[in-house]
Amino acid sequence: MKEAVVETVDCQVVGSRPTPHIIWKLGNQTLQGHTIRHRDNNVTVSRVKIQPFKNRTGLSLTCEASTPGIPEIVISDKLILNVQHEPQVSLRLGQNLDSLNIREGNDVYFVCEVQANPAVKVITWRFNGLEISKGVHRSGNNLIIQNLGRQWEGMFTCQAKNELGEGTSRELKLNIKYAPVCAEGQQQVYETMRGEQLAVSCLVHANPIILGFSGNSTTPRGPIT
Repeated sequence: MKEAVVETVDCQVVGSRPTPHIIWKLGNQTLQGHTIRHRDNNVTVSRVKIQPFKNRTGLSLTCEASTPGIPEIVISDKLILNVQHEPQVSLRLGQNLDSLNIREGNDVYFVCEVQANPAVKVITWRFNGLEISKGVHRSGNNLIIQNLGRQWEGMFTCQAKNELGEGTSRELKLNIKYAPVCAEGQQQVYETMRGEQLAVSCLVHANPIILGFSGNSTTPRGPIT
């Protein structure tokens, strides 16, 4: 059975007179069936329609028949539901990892949680929309990044695929904290006249935000005070 596709199931009872009383049950829930009597060959058919959902997998669909006047004798047959569906996917950080305190140099791992029937054949990992092909380790449904670098700050997703389709997780943002680092390519030498004011810029990358600056400068004759 496929999820959300309405299925018709028949229950056939032979050799009961008068017409048997037929009850349908899905788990503990009683369903309303439609009974058809074939008098020529003494066969009664009861028909029920069900709409499978994935949370009904493993439930018993039972047909119970009894003859009016003999209620103590009940015969039954059952069908165990196996509802197939596309993957439903969610993404989270591994246990004991605090998303608010991920630091440069740490080891981190992600868990791609998948519900699917039939089982998934392929799990694909993406970083900022692009498939991850190197710089990581994979183990089952886990993605592992060792000695985390700042280049991994961004959005992660995982995608799972089975015979019925594919599902993609919501994006998970990895926020990496790191010590201040001076940006490359900045001007390092400034020339000015004595007594003239000079504006010196300093571009720094950091996470969290920098609270203050300190520094020193030098001239050919020594440090400026």
